[in-house]
Amino acid sequence: MKIGRLAVLFVVVTGLLVPGPQVAGQVKNPVLSWVSTGDSYSSGEGVYGNEGPCAKSDNAYGPAAVRLLENRGWTVEPYAFTACTGSLVEDQFVYGGKSGRSSLWNRGGEQGVPDRVDVITMSFGGNDIGFADIVKDCLFLPSSFRSAVGTLELNYQSTNCSTPLLELEMRIDHLLNPPLTGCVGGRGDTHTVEGEDKYACDLIIDENDLWTTDQGRYVRGSITDFYRYIADNHVTDRGQLFVVGYPALFAPVDEWPAWNRGGCKGMLPADAKELNAAARFFDSTLRRAVKQADQGEGRIRYISLYDLYREGRHGLCGAGDDWLNGITIHRGSGNELRKEGSFHPDQAGHAAVAERIADMVETTDWATTVTPTIVLSQGETASAGYWYSVDLSGYEPGSTVTVQCHDSTETGFWSQTLTIDTEGKAADSTLCYSGDGPDHWVTGGGVESNHITWGPTTTSICTELATADEPYASAVGRWLAEGRPATMDPEANGIPCDTAYPLEDIDAFLNAVGSVDSGEFCSDLYSWGVPFSVAVGYWLREGMPDRMDADLDGIPCETVYPTEEIDAFLSGTAYDASPTTTVPASPQIVLAQGGPASAGYWYSVVLSAFEPGSTVTVECHDSVDTGFWSQSLTIGADGTASDATLCYSGDGPDHWVTGGGVESNHITWGSTTTTSTVPTTIPSSPDAETLSWTRVADSAGALGGPGNEAMAEVARFGSGLVAVGYDSSGGDLDAAVWVSPDGTSWSRAADPDGVFGGGGDQQMWSVAGFGSGLVGVGYDSSGGDWDAAVWISPDGVAWSRVADPGGVFGGSRDQVITSVVAFGSGLVGVGYDSSGGDWDAAVWVSPDGVAWSRVADPEGALGGGGDQQMRDVVGFGTGLVAVGNDAGILKPAAGVWLSSDGLSWVRADDPRWTLVGPFGKWMTSVVQFEGGLVAAGSERAGWDWNGAVWESPDGQLWKYSTTVSRGSGDQIVWDLVKLGSGLVAVGTDDAGDDVDGAVWVSMDGASWSGVADPMAALGGIGHQEIRSVVGFGSGLVAVGSDSGNAAVWIAGVTP
Repeated sequence: MKIGRLAVLFVVVTGLLVPGPQVAGQVKNPVLSWVSTGDSYSSGEGVYGNEGPCAKSDNAYGPAAVRLLENRGWTVEPYAFTACTGSLVEDQFVYGGKSGRSSLWNRGGEQGVPDRVDVITMSFGGNDIGFADIVKDCLFLPSSFRSAVGTLELNYQSTNCSTPLLELEMRIDHLLNPPLTGCVGGRGDTHTVEGEDKYACDLIIDENDLWTTDQGRYVRGSITDFYRYIADNHVTDRGQLFVVGYPALFAPVDEWPAWNRGGCKGMLPADAKELNAAARFFDSTLRRAVKQADQGEGRIRYISLYDLYREGRHGLCGAGDDWLNGITIHRGSGNELRKEGSFHPDQAGHAAVAERIADMVETTDWATTVTPTIVLSQGETASAGYWYSVDLSGYEPGSTVTVQCHDSTETGFWSQTLTIDTEGKAADSTLCYSGDGPDHWVTGGGVESNHITWGPTTTSICTELATADEPYASAVGRWLAEGRPATMDPEANGIPCDTAYPLEDIDAFLNAVGSVDSGEFCSDLYSWGVPFSVAVGYWLREGMPDRMDADLDGIPCETVYPTEEIDAFLSGTAYDASPTTTVPASPQIVLAQGGPASAGYWYSVVLSAFEPGSTVTVECHDSVDTGFWSQSLTIGADGTASDATLCYSGDGPDHWVTGGGVESNHITWGSTTTTSTVPTTIPSSPDAETLSWTRVADSAGALGGPGNEAMAEVARFGSGLVAVGYDSSGGDLDAAVWVSPDGTSWSRAADPDGVFGGGGDQQMWSVAGFGSGLVGVGYDSSGGDWDAAVWISPDGVAWSRVADPGGVFGGSRDQVITSVVAFGSGLVGVGYDSSGGDWDAAVWVSPDGVAWSRVADPEGALGGGGDQQMRDVVGFGTGLVAVGNDAGILKPAAGVWLSSDGLSWVRADDPRWTLVGPFGKWMTSVVQFEGGLVAAGSERAGWDWNGAVWESPDGQLWKYSTTVSRGSGDQIVWDLVKLGSGLVAVGTDDAGDDVDGAVWVSMDGASWSGVADPMAALGGIGHQEIRSVVGFGSGLVAVGSDSGNAAVWIAGVTP
């Protein structure tokens, strides 16, 4: 039964007369309310003649933009200028900020602006990361200047920045992703709390009006939350929040005039580069925060001073006019000497920003355009069923809307006319009622509401089965047999009939499999004698994973269980056959000596008793080189596969293969000795007690030089090794290559044609063998921002730079290739691209290493909100798996992508939430291991970073395996390599007084232990990092850096 209530709701609202909604495009120069707020970059600190304790200038960009618009015929009224030098985020809304006065927002109220305004311009964040103090610490000035200006509080003795770039970038990142939430204090002197790391704490945004112990005194969050809070609470519906960023203080060092090459405005070149790098990271972080806060609405907009200043080369010592002060002491009003104006925008800089803001305001559509919506909710109980409670918004004020009620039984059974109030809204909590169902919705003014459910439904099948005392398994079977109808699962949670059967019956069905771990396959359950009905319960408990439904038809395990048993379950009949308890034959691999090859003999293999239709990656080993080749074989319908020419070897004497967790028999041929100078014995299962490391001496001086050198990756090539990285001896970073015949003696590849260098920075981050030569990848910043870059070499010694006539390596902002792998008959490079504002993963492919193309991303698998970056890629099965970092929900998450061909990519699902963490995770390396994959990286845990490891059987489903850590401080894993039947991971550890190299080993990929370093070969005085490791000969070679020089370590075995 249903009926409508005959009534008309009139709502009259009185108040201030404000401009009403208008059609887009009809608003010409409306009256705007405006607040200019922020820190010293908004107050005009660097403008001559600023006044008062807040150092405000009428020529700052906020009031200057207002004047420009007024000169163009606009009216800005009311207007408030509240920016104040030294302000932090918390000063905007919290009492007791700068000078102990009321909050900046309250000062706007004192100047006559309402609580919501049309325009807010502001800059915040520089003081929240302590940037001014960092700049002062970086200055290097002669003592004569210090004695002449005794009031200037600067650190003249510092020859470089005392705050490392990594620490500054971490402070910046913590604005967006604060690792400590719910702190008590803030970042300013008024609110700091002893014992809290203010740079790691979430920001104070506002003060709760009525706070309790549970609620807390402050509204807290990230810089993104701060922007959103302002937009939601203090900007009108038509309004705009303009967030102004910060510029790079200096022009790129290679653009400095010759007379400034020794320093610019008291700053050494190396320190200027670090500050510029931090400014760029700051700019991209604020840009991401604005994008996330705006949520696609177009109400929060970012003005990049980094880009604006770079466009005309207006940084200090640049080719254009300086828009910044250098060191200055006379910028205040009257006779006031103000040092604080140093390294702040001058009047020209503010005028440029004002012009940009005025132009953006003029091109903004100031009409209030709100999309009409109707929200339906279930109201109070009626004489039959429930009342329809509706809320309308976004309609034309003063208009009327006829709303119709509908349900599954009868559409349009009642209509009622509502009058829209002056805010464009109307509501009725007793519009009509219905006892029919299950679907209920309303329409009005061309808009359809949401649908909600109550009343009689067609899910009576569940009730009938339960009433007839049919077991819950019969209900599940019926649901699967009928194609999983929504009527039997109205909550769409994958658990049918959960409202008709007792919870204990459902729980018993889902958990009948007992304590079986997550991640098992149908073949595992069947081999253990698990009945099909119990396997279905396990499948539902796991969330219906595709790995248990190979043909994706909604019926699990069809390719494994007998058809008769499946049919019996679906039809609700008994299955007479006893569950099988026969354990299938164990998978095995038989290796035989094949025919003669160009060196030695072919490996001939036969695989049997593997899962039909699966793929098994088989690795070849010999006494000299474990895992020297891998090949994926497809298992036939009979569980077998074979290859008579899998790989070949002339070394020896021992030869064997592994695959799918199985090791073959060992056979003998070939040499019984090795010429490698690396230790010649290696444990089949490495452990921390037997694996030892030594540091390679640099007797030839190839690893050092006048600048900084570092190796980023090492790879086998021919009978030797090649390593790539960078060298800064030329003043900026240049790509660099080293080669070695044995891992112990190294030489630097010459660069007679200058292909490694040029204007800006160049780095090689990865190298791979291809054909008979090599391909190196990285980036080049000679164009102003970072562009991807590729180099090729026939021998590791002579290199050439790959041209980019199609512009696939570049674009707006930054592009980097971080890893490259040979795949099929070509190459695949992975990395990231920031042309969209934040980082997106990116992929490039090449058939020959010379001609490259960028992979399209029509499905958006490589991008999305926040940052996505690919850091490593590996061949797996017949496809590829790439790992890196993804945006996550609240914090950065590990990211995994899969591709069958290198051209189309999908993001790995994460149903177990193993890739995310409370403080952030990322992956840096991935390798094949025991038929599956192991990935390593790092996880933030409170104050510290710990190494982290994940395992996967297929690249799609991942299990967080363990934390790799040796104690306090940060442990970061950079690379992985398979060694014998185990794994070795390398990275860094700063548990001691400084950063040392670190090595961890595992026999199964799940449990790890740190390698002891009694001779301090991995550490020592200074800063050591191990970035890459590779199996070579019968040992391991690792590369990285040591206090500004490239460094190499080799692994032997303790007798």
